[in-house]
Amino acid sequence: MLRIFLGALFLSILACIMFLFHDVGLSLLIFFVSFFSISLFLLNQKQRIINKKYLILILPILLLASTYFIFYNNIFRVLNFIVIFILLVIMFMGALSKKFNISTFISNCGNLVLGSVDAITDIKEETHNANFKISFNIKVLKALLITVPIIIIVIILLSKSEALFSNALSSCGEFFRNILSFNFKSVLQRIVFVSIGTIIFTLFFYNIINNYQEEEVCEYPKKELQDLLTFKILLISLNIIYLVYVILQIFTLVNYLINGGISNYAEYARSGFFELMAVSFINFVIALLTFRYKDVNKTLKVLNTIMLIFTFILIIGALLRMRFYEIAYGFTTLRLLVYFILITEGVMLIPSIIYIWKNNFSIIKTYSIIILTSYIILNFINLDYIIAKENVNRYFKSGKIDINYLIDNLGPNAYFEITRLEYESNYSLDIENFKYYVRIEAEKWDTSIWSYNIIKNKIRNSFK
Repeated sequence: MLRIFLGALFLSILACIMFLFHDVGLSLLIFFVSFFSISLFLLNQKQRIINKKYLILILPILLLASTYFIFYNNIFRVLNFIVIFILLVIMFMGALSKKFNISTFISNCGNLVLGSVDAITDIKEETHNANFKISFNIKVLKALLITVPIIIIVIILLSKSEALFSNALSSCGEFFRNILSFNFKSVLQRIVFVSIGTIIFTLFFYNIINNYQEEEVCEYPKKELQDLLTFKILLISLNIIYLVYVILQIFTLVNYLINGGISNYAEYARSGFFELMAVSFINFVIALLTFRYKDVNKTLKVLNTIMLIFTFILIIGALLRMRFYEIAYGFTTLRLLVYFILITEGVMLIPSIIYIWKNNFSIIKTYSIIILTSYIILNFINLDYIIAKENVNRYFKSGKIDINYLIDNLGPNAYFEITRLEYESNYSLDIENFKYYVRIEAEKWDTSIWSYNIIKNKIRNSFK
């Protein structure tokens, strides 16, 4: 119990130093490295890790955490917190369970997260029933609670009496500088933050080490096979429609490229792009619904395979439409995100076809790996930079650009690409005002080591 408390106390103090009153930057990566180190140490002590293969999720979590000091994209800074939390839950659930099952995800998630509340009663009972060891641990905790405040008070008094002592402590970091300044409000906030954090981490660690149990998967009797005629008629009809559509689409593309040019085709492509996306998603849903019958009807296997091949052709058509549209009208965040959605969906078609013809193939796990890999890549390609670069390059070639979109919608990642227009007479005033605004904002940015961000640091240095 003492190790759990000390680990929780350390993480709470670390979080207080790095996150309270600071922006998230390098701090998040340091925190998660510390969190995983303590978690794995405590779990190994009790030999609670059953499925070590789920610990591989530590890698994508650390990669996503590192984006907070490498890039600065407002969308991903919010979204990544959600993704990291989901990955953390899945990692602990998988590592502490004999066999992770998607059907028990919700109940196991409740046991992992909400089950920590029940640990309060268990800790009280454990403390009440234990003998010398718990008694000794309580004495140590009591000593710490008394000693730490006294040490802080002594440090404050000594610093007031000796300037050299005060300067030496100040050089050790902002935490000591806050103590020496004796800002009552700041100290009180830190005490509350550390106290709440210690309680949360203690209950969480206690739960995963002693309490957490996976929910047993309930076996339900197999449902009788439904009439497959409906699915056969549906798949045959869709495949005929897609065949006709693909043939007409090829003729349309060739006709526009020969007679109308790219600009006319781009305008045409704009009207059908999202419809193609919707159709591809519908095909995926139909395929997933019919997968359950793949072992009892070979005709469905063939029809499903043909439909997925047509889906791949539709995805290629949607990508071509978007590419022509971007050439004509420029690049935006939404358009690049759509690229990734379509490419990810296209890659997912490969394991889908394999799953149709191969038994004992984990389709859900494969989908999860593809989606997570695609999401991590999306974080690291630096969307804002690519959008700004491509739009500026497009301006130098065609003289067309939406400068207001670049300035108003892109973050610090795009700064140096946007300022390439500084000496263009048409936009010199816009860029001058943009640089002035960024300079004002840069003066407000947190400059502490815990909030360190590579992009922001490069921008600040450019103003020197």
